[in-house]
Amino acid sequence: MGLVNRVTTDLGKIREDVRSETSQELRKRFEKNDPGLFLFLPATYSHLTGPAMRERIIPALRELQEERLLGRVVIGLDGASEEEWQDTKRMDIDSLLIWNDDPTMQELYRAVGEQYRQGELKPGKGRNVWTGLGIYDLLGTGAVWVTHDCDIKTYTPSLILDLVSPIINPFWFSAYNVSKAYYERVREVNGKRVMGGRVRRLLIAPLLEALEEVHPRAQGYLHHLEAFRYPLSGEFAADPQETRRLRIQPDWGLEMSLLNYFYQSNMNIAQVNLGEYDHDHQPESYEDKGAGLNRMAIEVSKTILRELVKQRIPLEEITDEWNRKRLIFQFYRNGNRIIGQNRDVMKNRGFAYDEVEERGRLSLFASAIEEADTIIQQNPRTLSPLPD
Repeated sequence: MGLVNRVTTDLGKIREDVRSETSQELRKRFEKNDPGLFLFLPATYSHLTGPAMRERIIPALRELQEERLLGRVVIGLDGASEEEWQDTKRMDIDSLLIWNDDPTMQELYRAVGEQYRQGELKPGKGRNVWTGLGIYDLLGTGAVWVTHDCDIKTYTPSLILDLVSPIINPFWFSAYNVSKAYYERVREVNGKRVMGGRVRRLLIAPLLEALEEVHPRAQGYLHHLEAFRYPLSGEFAADPQETRRLRIQPDWGLEMSLLNYFYQSNMNIAQVNLGEYDHDHQPESYEDKGAGLNRMAIEVSKTILRELVKQRIPLEEITDEWNRKRLIFQFYRNGNRIIGQNRDVMKNRGFAYDEVEERGRLSLFASAIEEADTIIQQNPRTLSPLPD
């Protein structure tokens, strides 16, 4: 069952009859030459040639296009050579492929980076999605924006239909501007079911609780973040008006920066449960701050801590040595409690659960928070969204 709060309406799982109504509405729009849906896929070459894309996503998108349920598909390709770009152009769906490593695109990123005062914009999902939003504007489309990851191993056509249902379907009492997905990350390891969502479970949840205790004046913002069941989900949809207003950051704080934007905006947000979900998992990268979950945790922590400055929490209060120590202490206390709670949940559900690994990840994320705090001390300037 979904939940209702002051921030979002959690609709839970979309019923089959509601999904059917969404399909009918999309077909009506198609018959009226309405653009319907604009799907943007941020991808790398390994994504586009991987089994999830070839065996699950492309056949599902082709089915949606044949059923007149999906309009424009645009793919942003990052980190690919010209040969790889030529190879991916032969995809078996009607799509527009943007090669982000094209020399012209690279010159654009350099020019924007200078304007943005960040130097050259580094490759990443944030820059890729920003490029997609630019294509959306250039095409002048009035379609509903949809985006999702390209490594979803459990992908079906219903994912897109359920995600856009709050915006497209006239069934709803409320008119929703944005729809954000959540799901249960489940995978099999050595024949045993294992719960995913390590960053959400062991970084975001204990960090938000700790920040409420150390910086109670920021509770409004922190409660906003806590209202989202899966803050780091890469799947969301937005109506045309909100799509043109979206402002995002170029680093791995993309998903959190979107939630920050939602907090500053007056919009009606729905959450949709996509059920069990599996995609590629990043390694922890304990020894490398520039890779894997280590890098992700640093970027996410920076995004949250820097937003506190916007919420009128003085920088010196955030970087105060005593407050830093309190934050890490509360983080460990909350995290250890969460590990104990998750142990009971996993046991009841028959999932494998390694407490030693979980405590190792908790320590990794504590170090990431400290690293993020140090970076902010050295460069306190708040990272602004990318320009239009």
